[in-house]
Amino acid sequence: MNAERPDSTDREIFEQRLEERKERSLPALLAGRLRIDEILKTELEAPGSDQRGGVTLIVRPPAEVIERASRIQSRLQAVEPSQYYCPAGDLHLTLVEICHGRTLSEARLLAQRVSAAIGDVLAEASRFWLDRPRLGFDDGGAALSFLPVGAALQSTRRSIIERLGKLGVDVQSRYPAQSAHVTLMRYTNRLRSRPANWVRCLQSLSPGPPLRWCAARVELTHGAIWYGMRSRVSVWDRFHCLDASRSRGMRAVNHGGADRDWTPRDVGLRGSSERSEGGGAVAAEWRAAGLPGRGKARCRQAAGAREGSDRNPHSGAAWR
Repeated sequence: MNAERPDSTDREIFEQRLEERKERSLPALLAGRLRIDEILKTELEAPGSDQRGGVTLIVRPPAEVIERASRIQSRLQAVEPSQYYCPAGDLHLTLVEICHGRTLSEARLLAQRVSAAIGDVLAEASRFWLDRPRLGFDDGGAALSFLPVGAALQSTRRSIIERLGKLGVDVQSRYPAQSAHVTLMRYTNRLRSRPANWVRCLQSLSPGPPLRWCAARVELTHGAIWYGMRSRVSVWDRFHCLDASRSRGMRAVNHGGADRDWTPRDVGLRGSSERSEGGGAVAAEWRAAGLPGRGKARCRQAAGAREGSDRNPHSGAAWR
């Protein structure tokens, strides 16, 4: 499979869904009618109140995407400061949502079951490329959306869902897996600005110069996954997806940043601590994304920024 050869069908579907979502939401946005997330508001006021459990396979964006997201959030926040802006440490792209709306204990048991068979689940998974970032929005929030390069993303999703089904795991997602987005903002309050001005801001905001990134590092997560808050999400393990045409193995990542190849029969259940990630792991993320090397000081700086956002996961200060 050549991830560099564009697949017009997938790209057209992704782009069409993005534009349709924006168009459908315009009448509500212009009228100031928002889907305010009351559960998120309660969670921010009383952390731990959201008890909706789930299990997901996610990909964390590299530093360049996080920096781009930060600039966009700053511009949106200047117009609408009272909404919820996702902290840098929480940003993620959902590869496959395995389940949602379960109890937290049910989600943990399912994550354990999936982790025990993760070698089979990810046996045909491949790293994939994303490009052409643009701002997606509707009456519920805004996201940085991308288009897939080649068929690797959707092929990986299909193979994961098929292999989970063979294990007896019925994948129950909230929406069809026909997008590649990183959520930036959710509505938690009514608009302070005039609706027409806010819509103009959303429509005119440029995502910046061209950007392409390689998604290769997969995390199996469970917990109160709805908003991706690291304080509410547990990570069972992390894996690097190798090119399926060359290898049927994965690469398991330890928290010192060093990698080693794992074959499906080697992969078992290994708990992990989200807080132990440091500069070495950040450097590993850059290497996984095929990005230029960074110095150790830059890696420590990025790791420190993430730790800071984890300590105060609901503060807009992480974006200044």
